[in-house]
This record gives sequence, structure tokens and C-alpha cells, in this order.
Amino acid sequence: MGKDMWRFGTKLAVSVLVLSMVLCTLSLPALADPEPSASVSPTAQTVDPGDTFSIDIFVNTDNNGVSGGQFFFVFDASVMQVDSVTAGNLFGANPTPVGPFIDTVNGTVEMALARKGLTTPPTPNGTFATITLTVNADAQEGTYALNITNLQLSDENFVAISGIVITDGTVTIEDNIPPTYSNIMVSPESPAIYDPDQNYTFNITVQDNVAIDTVLLEFNGVNYTAYAYNNSVFSYQFTGLAVGQHTYRWYMNDISDNWNSTLSQNYIVTYRWDINGDGTVNFIDLTILSAHWLEATTPPYPAYDINGDGTVNFIDLTILSAHWLEIYW
Repeated sequence: MGKDMWRFGTKLAVSVLVLSMVLCTLSLPALADPEPSASVSPTAQTVDPGDTFSIDIFVNTDNNGVSGGQFFFVFDASVMQVDSVTAGNLFGANPTPVGPFIDTVNGTVEMALARKGLTTPPTPNGTFATITLTVNADAQEGTYALNITNLQLSDENFVAISGIVITDGTVTIEDNIPPTYSNIMVSPESPAIYDPDQNYTFNITVQDNVAIDTVLLEFNGVNYTAYAYNNSVFSYQFTGLAVGQHTYRWYMNDISDNWNSTLSQNYIVTYRWDINGDGTVNFIDLTILSAHWLEATTPPYPAYDINGDGTVNFIDLTILSAHWLEIYW
């Protein structure tokens, strides 16, 4: 009875050991079967409109010998163009090329390369080709595909290598460039003579690498939307501005919501007898009047011809005297 129990226990222990070995074997992860691959490198990148960037067609040879190959690549020709395609190091220092053939309308690139001389495996991983592209200056924001539609390789025996895994890439275009401005003008120029029927036109030239969204004129703390004419010139018009020192500033953004603005500026509207437009009628105005005494003037009459009759004389002096030492702001 004791021997039977010993034999049973021994058999049980052996069975448990075998079962454990089987379970351990089943639980081991299966080793992946490596495969040659080709990829766009970097897989993703971000650029601005107008930027130039490059990608590599990179090949992992999986220890195969690689003697030659060809690839087909596509890009969005509506937002970028290919500048150049140069051979990489995959096929040695001076491979024999066919192409590249670049279609700038349909957005395709084709190229074939072959090693000069025989190939000794394994071939190190390397770059098939480098493609340099330039984004259009007016390109819309978005993420665009950079795809290897086909890539083929031949081994050291000039036999096609099968099972090549392809990883495509993308480029994201982000517009981070704000609008630019120039030619800030106001008609009539400051200081302007007060006239309740006078039109005061504020102009600015605004340009953007993609497209302008809104141009605002902040005038005395209130925003007014300017209207566009002549492509990049924006304008806003007031009638009959009050006498005083007005402040204004332009703001502008593009369709990517990049903002820019001018510095705050002053615009003066004054009475004719405040000849220098400083808000006070005093000896400085008298000095200016005296410097032009008896001059003949023509339209548009200068401020020192206060009554605008074509002559600087006693009438202008009388008007100046009537407002002597008045202060307007």
C-alpha cells in the first residue's frame, strides 16, 4: 500500500511538471517575423506657408542584400511643390539613377536607383532618396499626406524582395505669420481744419501670406470695421469730426487668427485760428501768421490764411485776436 502511494505521488508530480512546461510554452509570445520596410522620415512635421522642408525615403533592409529599387511618391500639388530629389546612401556612394520624374500638376515623383557593382549582403539600413519640397505661400492650414504608393527592391541575386512594409508620412501646415501693414494715411492730414461737412478718410495697406480676415480701426476707443478696396488697401471714413485730439489705432488678423496692430496715433481737428494745431491760440500762432504776412495763397488755403480769402492780412489777424488764449483740449 505504501509503494502504491509513492508511485501515485511520483506520477502526479511528473504530470504537474509536464503540464507546467506546456503552459509556460503556450504563454511565451510568438516572435515577430521581421520584414523589410520603407518609411517617410520624419513621419510627421509642422511647417509654415512658404517654408521649404525635406523628407527621406528610409529603408530598413532586414539584413537583406539590396542591389536596386524604385519608388513612387505622391504629394498634394495644390499646396506644395517638389524642388529636388537626390539619391541617398542605400545603394552606395554613386548609384546609377533613372529619373527622378516629377509631375508638378498631379503631384507625383518616380525614381529608380541601382548599385554599381555587386552587392554583398547584408545591406545596412539607409536612405533611398531625399525629397525637398516648398509649401505655397498661400497654402491653407491643414494636414497633408506624403505617401509612398509603391516601393520595390531587388536583392543581391537581382530577385525582387517581397513583403516590404510601407509607412507613409504627413506634413501639417500651420500659419503662424501675422499680417503686415504699411502706408498709414489720413486725408486730410493732421492737423485738419474743422468743418462739419468734411470727410476724414483713414487708409492702411494690409497684406498677409495667406488671406486677410478682418481689419479694424479703433478710433477714440471704439472699433470700426474697415472696408477693402484695391486688393490690400483698407479704409474707414468719418464726417464732421469734432475739434480735439483724437486717438486711433489699426488692428488686423488673418484667416488663421494671427493678429497684428499699429501703434496708437493722434489725429487733430482744430479751428483755423489755432494755426499750429496745438489746442491753444497764443503767441506761436501769431508768430506763424506774422511770418506769412501779406502772402498770397491758393486753395487749399493754408491755416495761416485763416479766412481763406487768398491773402494773409489784417482780417486774419483780427480773427486770431478774437480767439486769443482760447484752449480746446
